[in-house]
Amino acid sequence: MSSVSQVEMSLKHILEERANVLARETGCIERQRKFGGADLLQTLVFGWLAHPEGSLEMLASTTATRQVQVTDTAVHKRFTQPCAQFLHAILEEMTRVVVEADSRWRWTPGRFSHLQYWTSALELSMKRRRRHVCTI
Repeated sequence: MSSVSQVEMSLKHILEERANVLARETGCIERQRKFGGADLLQTLVFGWLAHPEGSLEMLASTTATRQVQVTDTAVHKRFTQPCAQFLHAILEEMTRVVVEADSRWRWTPGRFSHLQYWTSALELSMKRRRRHVCTI
């Protein structure tokens, strides 16, 4: 895979079809009602890209771009271990596409620093959720 359009098509496939499959395989989405794997992935990725310090309300409002209406609580409830596994699986597939695009491409430290931010934000939200659940 070497052309930009091929990489674009592969990444789009992951963001749409593969996200739904991987969400089910990892247990992140057990049954789809309003919110599928592609909806969740694009909400988190594009929401945090646009607003790195964004609130749950902001993330919930991002779902409107996909014609999905969910509450901040619905987004919050997705921050689970299966969600982390889902995001990890997506990251692996997307990284594979980029690395295969050019065999001469070399990974450099810091290149995926924004992904470390997403992982940290997810872990922090999970800790807050556990603390909240334990105090009730």
